[in-house]
Formats: sequence, C-alpha cells, structure tokens
Amino acid sequence: MYAAIDIGTNTVRLLIGKIEDGHVIPLRYERAITRLGGCRTPHQGLDRASMERTLAVLMTFAQAVEMSGCTTLRAVATEAVRSAVNGAQFVSSVSRRCGLDIDIVSGINEAQLSASGALSVIQPTPKHSLIIDIGGGSTELIYCHAKTVMLAKSYPIGAVGLYEIIDDAERRHRQALFAEELATDFADLKGGDDVTLIGTAGTITTVAAALMKMTEYDWKRVNNFRFSINQLNDFYEQLSLLSVVERENLPGVETGRGDILPVGIEILQAVFHAFAKTEMTVADFGLLEGLLLSMADRSPARSED
Repeated sequence: MYAAIDIGTNTVRLLIGKIEDGHVIPLRYERAITRLGGCRTPHQGLDRASMERTLAVLMTFAQAVEMSGCTTLRAVATEAVRSAVNGAQFVSSVSRRCGLDIDIVSGINEAQLSASGALSVIQPTPKHSLIIDIGGGSTELIYCHAKTVMLAKSYPIGAVGLYEIIDDAERRHRQALFAEELATDFADLKGGDDVTLIGTAGTITTVAAALMKMTEYDWKRVNNFRFSINQLNDFYEQLSLLSVVERENLPGVETGRGDILPVGIEILQAVFHAFAKTEMTVADFGLLEGLLLSMADRSPARSED
C-alpha cells in the first residue's frame, strides 16, 4: 500500500492506494483548498496565514497515513513552494511539525509524474497525446508517444497566480506570452490531427464535473469524459455572468474554486487555440497517481502489498 501527498498552490491532496497489474486502486482520497500560494510576494514569499492553513491540513494527512498502516509515502511540493524565497523554511516547518519529508519537485518532474498518472486511465492509450496540467501556480504540458514522454515543459502561469494579477492588461500580456511560448516550444509536434488533447488537475476536472452537473463528484465518470471547445466557451460565458458564490452553487464547482475557475479556463482556452484542437479528453488521475506508480516501480515488494 502506498501514500502520496501533493502540496499545490491552491489545493493539498492525499491519496492512499495500491497498485494492481500496473493500475492505481484508490483506497482513500482527501483534499483541502488552503491556497498556499495566495498572497505570495517575491520578497517575502509564502504568506504566513496560508502556510498555517496548509500545515494544519498536512498534520491531519500525516495522521491518516500513520493510521492506515502505510509504510511507503512520498510527499511533494510544486510551484508555490519551489519558487518562494521561504520555500525551504516551509518544508522545514512541515518536517518539524508534521513529521513529513517533502520533496520540492521540478516542473519537468511534475509534468512527467502527471503524464504517468493521466495515461494510466485513458482508454485506449492514444498513439500521440498532449497532456495539460493546469495548477494554481504553474501549467505543465507533456507530449507523449504512447506512454513515452517525448517533451515536457513547465510554465510559471497558473490559476491562482493569474487571478491575483489585478491589472487586466498585465493578465492578458501574461496569457499572450504563454501562447507564444507554446507555439515555439511545440513547433515540431509530431502527429498533427492524431494528437489527443488530455487534461488533468482541478480546473479541468471541475469543468468536466460542471458540464455533467455532478452533485457528488465521481472520479470514475470524469475519467475519459470528453468536452468540446464550444462547451468550454459556453461555460466560461456562464461563469462570467455569476458572482463567486453563484459559481460555487453550480453542480460540480467546489467551494474555494469559484474565484479562480474563469482564469484557469482562460489558460485552457489558450492551449486549445495554440494547437487548433476542438475536443479534450479528461483524466481525473494525474500527479498523485503518478507518484504511486513511481513508488511501485521502485519497490522490491509485490505491487499489491
């Protein structure tokens, strides 16, 4: 049995599960929106209140892992921590107060782990795929041939960071730069029309849940769900007419995501347009599941243990 913790810019997540025949079998999943990357500044780094909220959740996660009897755990931190001047101090606080050893993963490693998790549930496995992971602080794109990563890129643009840019002109400028980088980095993308666009992480799974009008989130239904750019644009227009509270009252939209969801969709729209795609396949699985698979690959014990 394996456990993984993902300390993200917006959300902290725990997955306890096992691996059977190369597939992740989730046994326990928990998540909490703590917005660790909220109110972060270049000079002071992570906000104290945000760190305290996150530490409180991590304490409960550490207890859950201990009670589960799981002996193999990997906890990672992503963009909010890796780019903060006090990221190392936060990691030390987590170790001291929660007893958790945190690995600050690079953007490329994050991308590769997310790709592994996402492709483990997409049926059938596409010959060529482009996987998009939109986080709170960064966005990863991974081009794969079958299940082999051919190119992985991480961009410091995410739903929380973009939302906290008050100036509309600056936000549009960041989005334009992102689109230009995509065009340059993936200019030699092979596969053309045969490339399947796959989306994972909170913004995209929330879109899927909302389009299906889920009153109770069901990851099994989200995996392999497809939506079109027209559906995405219509949903974006709907959100633009609603307050944050009204957005979070929509089926499928969780409390704590209503403010950042539209800007997360703007990042996704840029990806759709950059690659001239009209449809996306959704994977609920991603970084956490990739972590479990990586631990199973390294373990000398039987995968079902």
